[in-house]
Amino acid sequence: MTRAHLSAEIAITPARSWMQFLLDVIGPDLRGNGADATTEPADAGWIAALSLVVAMALLLIVAGQGAGRRGDAVAPLLFWSGAVLLVVPTSLRIAWPNVARSERLFLLLLLTEALFYFKTVYSPTGFAHHDEFLHWAAAEDLATGHRLFLPNPLLPIAAAYPALEIVTTAISKLTGLPLFAAATLLLAVLKGTLIAALFLFYESITGSARITAIACLTYMGCSTFVVFESAFSYESLGFVLCMLIFAVEAASKDLVGRPRLGALGLIALLLASLAVTHHLTAAFAAIYLGMLATLEALRRDISLRLEARIAMGVTAVLAILLPLLWVIASGNSFTGYIGPVVETGFKTLLGKIFGTAIPPSENLGARASPSASD
Repeated sequence: MTRAHLSAEIAITPARSWMQFLLDVIGPDLRGNGADATTEPADAGWIAALSLVVAMALLLIVAGQGAGRRGDAVAPLLFWSGAVLLVVPTSLRIAWPNVARSERLFLLLLLTEALFYFKTVYSPTGFAHHDEFLHWAAAEDLATGHRLFLPNPLLPIAAAYPALEIVTTAISKLTGLPLFAAATLLLAVLKGTLIAALFLFYESITGSARITAIACLTYMGCSTFVVFESAFSYESLGFVLCMLIFAVEAASKDLVGRPRLGALGLIALLLASLAVTHHLTAAFAAIYLGMLATLEALRRDISLRLEARIAMGVTAVLAILLPLLWVIASGNSFTGYIGPVVETGFKTLLGKIFGTAIPPSENLGARASPSASD
């Protein structure tokens, strides 16, 4: 029996070693003694090497784009080899154990800006996507007409949320850059700010730089990150403001006195900015902060300070009231814009649950009529 146990132990030892290696690679030790809490400084050698790799990858992507425009058969090979070289080595280093927090954050920002260039090089001299043309027209109207709330027939709701156009035209006027260059510069800054805010938000929750970096990589793997969230559209600015609000709120939860009031004032300014930037993102922030305040109010932990509860409640009230006040003050048709979409989605969900069919015209948010079906 002893010999059998000894043989089993010898057989299991290699598998246990491999399992420990995999756990060290894919995640931190949840017992708290893993390699995540490193005190080593950032490795300048790795940063320089990966910066060079990213530059080479972008050159391959640019070559692939050029070959594609010429119709060369080698275009897919150049493009996708560049995409793999851009993402894989940097992502592995970001998620690897024993990497300094500052190095992880730097490499995340490097990868973020490289992915933004990846999107921009598709059309490096002008806007290319549907929403971008709509907001470009609004920015041109603001720059030439010097008036806010000018009608935008292709996207009427956007006229009531002019923050993106205000910032873009301000950069254009201050620097002398054309609107496209000013918009590209703004979006590059917004992408970096988004990942930095996301990193700080996740870190305040997890307390681990490595889990935070992996969470950021997971978010960046979303199909909307490269194109949709990098477009010249009001949600690109709105989501950055939303993540800044979440990051500041999470970082200020343990503050007391004047620092807490200062954080609350900053959150109020960000919420006011978000209210005039993007409707759905403001609604999302209101739902999140409202639920957070409700959960804090329902907690029975007496160690939670009354000041913290009040601050959370004030934040939630501001998050709900400011967008509503802006809708009333600007007279925009937010409910008419989003209401039919929500109603149709709810009906479709009920149809899926109860097995009742929804007419195609209702799925499209249109009335069933001969003209709509043509």
